[in-house]
Amino acid sequence: LLLKGLIIAYGLEVPKVHDVGKFIERELEAFPEIIKKNIDRIKYISRVLRKEREIAFYGFEDFIPSEEYTQEEAERAISFAKEIRELVNQALENILSGD
Repeated sequence: LLLKGLIIAYGLEVPKVHDVGKFIERELEAFPEIIKKNIDRIKYISRVLRKEREIAFYGFEDFIPSEEYTQEEAERAISFAKEIRELVNQALENILSGD
């Protein structure tokens, strides 16, 4: 959702997909340098979290999310989200400062 907010903030239409990393890469010229130089990391995190989000939200017959994820996996997901939040915040500062 942070990445989708970034896309909106830079005046682009949000694609109707969960993993927007490839979209951001295709539209990279619309974004500031902080996004450009971190695009590989952004794509990786977006892909990982999208896959895990689908499993966590919908589960499977033999996969109950609340029973399957470890504390370490939860902390990793939180760390990824914080990393993306920091990149998005820096990118949004460019808009606010007029760069």
